[in-house]
Order: sequence, then C-alpha cells, then structure tokens
Amino acid sequence: MTEKSAARCPVCQQANQCAMAAGTDPALCWCMKADFSYLELTLRDIPKHSCICRHCLINIKKNAAHHE
Repeated sequence: MTEKSAARCPVCQQANQCAMAAGTDPALCWCMKADFSYLELTLRDIPKHSCICRHCLINIKKNAAHHE
C-alpha cells in the first residue's frame, strides 16, 4: 500500500483521516474509539490493513443492522 493510498478510504476514495497515514500517533486515530470488528470489514471485501473513513464505517454498520 502506498502512502497516498493509505490516506484514502478504499470504499469511497476520500481521505480516511488515518493518524498513521498522517504520521501521527496511531493511538490518537478516530478508529481507536470506533466500534467495529475485522469481520464486519472482511465480509464486505475491504482489504486487510486498509483504513476506511468514518462515514463509510457508519454506512457499513447501518447496512448490517438492516440485514439482521
């Protein structure tokens, strides 16, 4: 994964606000406080070690809730 692609959401191609991609402390990243599982992402064919954006994560969770 290139530095440029690491800063983009693989779903919508917008900036993902990833702290690691920005070169800051990963512990400060928004995703560290987000509620999601790796399984939720892999079931949607999102590549491992890809950082999706908050908006796409919210949409994935909404769609999952509608299919339960």
